[in-house]
Amino acid sequence: MNGPGSGSRRATVTHHVETQALSQLPDTMASNRNRRIAKEIADIHNDSHSQVTAEPIGAEDDLTHLRGSFRGPPGTPYEDGTFFVDIKIPTEYPFRPPVMKFETKVYHPNISSQTGAICLDTLSSAWSPVLTIKSALLSLQSLLSTPEPKDPQDAEVANMLLKKPKEFERMAREWAINFAGAPKKQVAEGSGGATDASIREQERKAKEDEERDAIAAYDGYNKDLIDRFCGMGFDLDRVVAAFNYVGIDRNDGEDYELEGEYLGDITAHLLGREISNNSHRAHRLLSSLPAPTMLEDEIYRSSTQFRIWSFSKDNLNTLRSDTNATACERLRAAQQRAREAPRSVTPSTTGNTTPNPTSESETKLEAALEKDVDCLTPEEELSFVRYFCEQALELGDKYKPALPTMVRATAIQFLRRFYLTNSVMTYHPKTIMPCALFLATKTDNYFISLNSFSKEVPGIEKPDDIIAPEYTLTQGLRFTFDVRHPFRGLEGGVMELQAIALGEGKPAPHSMGQTAESMKEALQSIAPLSSSERASVSTRILNAHGKAREILKTAAQMTDVYFLYTPSQIWLSAFFLVDEPLARFYIDTKLGPETSHADTTNPLVVLRTKLLNTLSECSKTLGSYVPLASNPDVMKRLRAIAKKVYRCEQIEKLDPGAPESGQKRVPGAEGASESEIDRAAKKRRLEREKRERESKDVFGGELVTQRSRVPQE
Repeated sequence: MNGPGSGSRRATVTHHVETQALSQLPDTMASNRNRRIAKEIADIHNDSHSQVTAEPIGAEDDLTHLRGSFRGPPGTPYEDGTFFVDIKIPTEYPFRPPVMKFETKVYHPNISSQTGAICLDTLSSAWSPVLTIKSALLSLQSLLSTPEPKDPQDAEVANMLLKKPKEFERMAREWAINFAGAPKKQVAEGSGGATDASIREQERKAKEDEERDAIAAYDGYNKDLIDRFCGMGFDLDRVVAAFNYVGIDRNDGEDYELEGEYLGDITAHLLGREISNNSHRAHRLLSSLPAPTMLEDEIYRSSTQFRIWSFSKDNLNTLRSDTNATACERLRAAQQRAREAPRSVTPSTTGNTTPNPTSESETKLEAALEKDVDCLTPEEELSFVRYFCEQALELGDKYKPALPTMVRATAIQFLRRFYLTNSVMTYHPKTIMPCALFLATKTDNYFISLNSFSKEVPGIEKPDDIIAPEYTLTQGLRFTFDVRHPFRGLEGGVMELQAIALGEGKPAPHSMGQTAESMKEALQSIAPLSSSERASVSTRILNAHGKAREILKTAAQMTDVYFLYTPSQIWLSAFFLVDEPLARFYIDTKLGPETSHADTTNPLVVLRTKLLNTLSECSKTLGSYVPLASNPDVMKRLRAIAKKVYRCEQIEKLDPGAPESGQKRVPGAEGASESEIDRAAKKRRLEREKRERESKDVFGGELVTQRSRVPQE
């Protein structure tokens, strides 16, 4: 939800500055924090208008644990109540927000009625060091005035506010009276002047109304019949509407098994197909309709991963080719500019001018201009990026404890996304990779200080070198940091299979005669992978889970499957690779068993066919992965690619237009920051121009140079 002070644009620009401050002031952090907290408490004491309080709990010299309070805002059910908040100050304050939760029980959609936990972005992503404890408490007071039920902390309360706002006001006022000391007579508008007797009566009526509404929601259909479709993830209202649309008999509210054609009509309508109200006619019409496309989860469709970072294979290859062509064209132009730029010369005794390289390194740079630059191909760039993706996995293992799999996977996807529109000939992965890994620790909420992180990165002289290309990286990511991984889907699928193995599975709506016990028997009857295998079903599921997860940690990260498929398709494909019979059984529980003939009139059959084709393609991609380090020939080619990248870097260093154009925004091989690169390039240009002027001056250069200013004692 969007609370006071929210704004995502600050996150990338300021977060690394705050992290640097944390790493540079470890010794003075506690004293600075305590001085600031003491000042904030004094400011709260001096402000008599806000009616906000904050006092230490326990010892007065311990300012890390406070109790705050504020008055309920007027015109709300919380009016004139006093609400207490537990406040814990983290070590990194004010660079990290205080941890707050309500001690007073509050009936509010964004506050947990059980634990007092708070859903407010001011206390998380929108926090800034300029905010204070007082401003945080005032934000909580404002939250009571403006609840946001669409982003709830307590879903039950949010549902009450959306469907029965008057009942919500009554309950909120009752809680304010009972727990916050709000007066019974002075109640907010809409609270109904609640008394003990009226509250009990309203509770009884509300319960009766709720039961009546629940029954009415099924529109006369049997509850179990409707709930079988709701179990597939469809809303109750949508299922009832589909039953009415198809014309299903209510059968006086009794349960019964639907015929196949009616089942197909309902499913087609739920999946968004247009069919006739006449069920028998609909069965014939389905055969004339084009094959339905695979419908993705609506939440995933709204994600930036789907909208920005999903491609077809042709589009993905075209994008990489265009990026490579642009980089090659820019590099050749840079080489041409360097060739046309005046060379450094010194007058000889004969009057001729001869080149005068100032060092051996510049001699090598000049030699790079003699031969046309050998640019990388798109395939070579992809191999080079993949090598550094594998290095990111290995780097994560160096930390104690090792970085979580999710963090490393996020970093690898950041790296792969960045190099879709940027070339390794422009930005070397050796500087982008550690920056992507550190950025992933922040986006995945795995805190590690910049100093601690930099100690394990080879070739880094200063911690600042890690985050030097951070803005360039985030710009290349289009400031989208959400990565949807397939790991959670795998865990959910394995949990479902384990439940079936224990006889606790839930049949799908299309399997009317199926029971939990029959599903268990079907799972146990699956043929083993090999004749020698005698493991139990649970052990088989666990083995498949471990192998599939390893594929998701390696092959899924190093190939293009994140760009081509959805997370659910990726984990199912990995499961297919390790245990195809078990994976097919899982799909049977969702879409029904495979039939001997292709029934194009049944949407489930069409969906199953399309899904299996997709999983087959994805499985081939995952199965084709081979670690680069395991092939000596590949490593030899990578070393040749690295030399080509190095020669491209030499061209960049000789380009006289590079500093002004700002094309190079990442640290160089020496780990210099962007500003240091610009200063060094400018210094070289000025020295070159100076030598040119001196070579044209018949009297030579100045005999006396301007002395630097000596500071006054």
